[in-house]
Amino acid sequence: MVLIKYSIFLMIFFVVTSCGNKDRENINLSTDIVIFGGSPSGLSAAIQAARLGSDVVIVEPYSHIGGMMSGGLTRTDLGYKESIGGLAREFFQRVSAYYDKENKPWEIQPMEIFFEPHVAENIWREMLEETGRIRTIVHAHLIDVVKDGEAIEEIVVQEQALGKFHRLKGKVFIDATYEGDLAAMAGASFRTGREAKDEFGEPHGLKIADSLLQAYCFRLCVTDDLTNLVPIRKPEGYDPKEFELLTEYVNQKGIERFVPDLLYAREEVNGKRDGNAQWHAWVSTDFAGINADYPTGSYERREEIYQEYKRLTLGWWYFLQHDPSVPESLRKEALCWGLAKDEFEDTDHLPFMLYVREARRILGEYVFTELDATVNVTKSDAIGCGGYPIDSHQVINYNRDNLHLVSPPGNIQIRVHRGYQIPYRIMVPQNVDRLLVSLCVSSSHLGYCTLRMEPEYIKMGQAAGVGAFLTIKHGVLPSDINIDELQSLLRDAGAIL
Repeated sequence: MVLIKYSIFLMIFFVVTSCGNKDRENINLSTDIVIFGGSPSGLSAAIQAARLGSDVVIVEPYSHIGGMMSGGLTRTDLGYKESIGGLAREFFQRVSAYYDKENKPWEIQPMEIFFEPHVAENIWREMLEETGRIRTIVHAHLIDVVKDGEAIEEIVVQEQALGKFHRLKGKVFIDATYEGDLAAMAGASFRTGREAKDEFGEPHGLKIADSLLQAYCFRLCVTDDLTNLVPIRKPEGYDPKEFELLTEYVNQKGIERFVPDLLYAREEVNGKRDGNAQWHAWVSTDFAGINADYPTGSYERREEIYQEYKRLTLGWWYFLQHDPSVPESLRKEALCWGLAKDEFEDTDHLPFMLYVREARRILGEYVFTELDATVNVTKSDAIGCGGYPIDSHQVINYNRDNLHLVSPPGNIQIRVHRGYQIPYRIMVPQNVDRLLVSLCVSSSHLGYCTLRMEPEYIKMGQAAGVGAFLTIKHGVLPSDINIDELQSLLRDAGAIL
């Protein structure tokens, strides 16, 4: 596995301060903690730090906060439910209270963890606003990182809607993006792709390392409720030849059901379902390979990839509904489904972001591997417990040479130790100071495949919030905080270590 050293390209920008163009003024802010990424991990870090007394600014590159929880991933993968404490538990309890299922706690009604995308965003907003200490800037891109030696001093971001530049000074910074952009621009080393078995001694590692990524997809919000259904229209650039193997596959397998055989959409909330790629099907909404440039791509390149996923996803669905080569019973069933009209209204009812299953992984003080989830499961610097299987989706697309395989290459499900401990050190980059990384953490591909679930992101974010608070409180670096004090504050906040 090649370690990639990100080069900082200083981007030149002009700040207009004339009276005739106030919307492009440079805005200077100074705060305790700056968090880049309004994912569940970033929001948890902000809420926890604010509850301890820190002032926080969150910058979100997308147009909405909440990451995948408000971006379509509403069927949450819990894994070991007994490990869910702290802010993750509180979020699910608030979901339960919102739907008011006889006021029973979510432990008794586990189905209540399924929710609507807009509900997730609203609940996160409530939790942020209750602190009175958090400012949020949405749809703002990272432009520059200013450092003093190895320590981050400030970042510069640009609001896309207004063109405003914000120069944000902080005492501590947290990267909570799905891509690891702040850490990379700050000069942190990182990994992408999959490791060879001999690098970490992982039983399920590869013979030879490669650069392949898990397929991305949309976590669609779908419905068969005709009163709230947006029909699938033929997308621009539609080419039925791209989906010829889809017909071969469904005929070979005798598939007659759109849901769940081709689209995994089970639990229903208010007539809506989380439409995920069907893990066992070659020909679902997972499209591999076209995301190769995504982890290190520019914002413009990522938008191109988003649009390609949009074209392919809608084309796949339209093909199943209308192409005469598809069995009639399957066509009729696929026509019963569409996108939810009352979700994602500003992005054509598709999620505002792709489901980025993995991108960069920083190189930190400790690298979490398959063995840390299966064998070496206790950690002196534990900040939470995990328990979801090591779970990877396919890394290549189907073709006639591999269509006969039972499972697509890259698909894995490996059982882990229920309640393995997550170490604080995986959030501390080796060569950048005053920075914690709570989502693109230091791990191998296999290690990340169990840490990449939203409850784990929340746990790591909450710990990063405490870590940032202690860094400021004692005037030390994030790597030098007292772990006993960190763990004590986490327990006080309900975390399960």
